[in-house]
Amino acid sequence: MVDGRSTLGRELAYWRDSLVADLGGDPSTAQMVVIERVAGKRLMVGALETFILSAPSTLLVKERVYLVNMYRQMSDSLRADLVTLGLERRAKEIDLVAEIAQLHRDAEAVRREREQQQSAAEEPAVAVSGRDDDGSTAA
Repeated sequence: MVDGRSTLGRELAYWRDSLVADLGGDPSTAQMVVIERVAGKRLMVGALETFILSAPSTLLVKERVYLVNMYRQMSDSLRADLVTLGLERRAKEIDLVAEIAQLHRDAEAVRREREQQQSAAEEPAVAVSGRDDDGSTAA
C-alpha cells in the first residue's frame, strides 16, 4: 500500500478519482479493480517513458531494447484496460425527483428559520429592572 501523503500516493489518488468521475461517480467493484490497475500502470508507463527519453546515452543497446519493449507492453496493457472501462465520459446519474424534493425541503427550512428570526425580533423586550413601561414596580 502506498502512503497517501506521498507524491506517488497523491498521483495515484488523482488518477483514481479522475477515472471514477469519468465513469459517472459510482463504479462497480470490478470497475474499481480495473481503475486501481490503470492508475498504477499510468504512473509506471509515464516513469518508463521519462527514463527512456532522458537517459538514452547511458543505456546499452540490450537495455534500451528491453525497456522499450516493456514500455510497449505496458502501454498496450494500459490501453486495453482503458478500453475495458470505456473511453467515453459518462454523465453522473441523478434522481431528478429526489433532487427537486431536496431543494424544496431546503427552501422550506430557510423560510421557517427566517420566520423564527422575524418573530423573535418582533417580540417586545422584557424590562430588566422589573419595572413596567410606566415606571411602576411589577407585583
